Amino acid sequence: MKERNIYMDNMSANLVQYDAKLIAMKSRIAEVQSDMKIEYLSHVDHLGDKRDGLMAKYRQLQETRGRRWYDIKIGTEILWDDLDESIAKTAFRFR
Repeated sequence: MKERNIYMDNMSANLVQYDAKLIAMKSRIAEVQSDMKIEYLSHVDHLGDKRDGLMAKYRQLQETRGRRWYDIKIGTEILWDDLDESIAKTAFRFR
């Protein structure tokens, strides 16, 4: 149970960080060259979709216990890594 609580607290903190990064990315739209704005917005929207998927998994984890929790945790970690990597790539590409 302790492992679950620590994991959920960590995930919650990361979701808050992801939200802050997405807000910061959206606020940068004025800085992006006009010919790249559509592409940038597309990337940021896609990141929002990935974040929503991760949030859905987070809710599943909150509601699940026992062995099934560990199974969902594995899928959540895959989404987590994907979102983290996608945010880093988008930030790097449009810096």
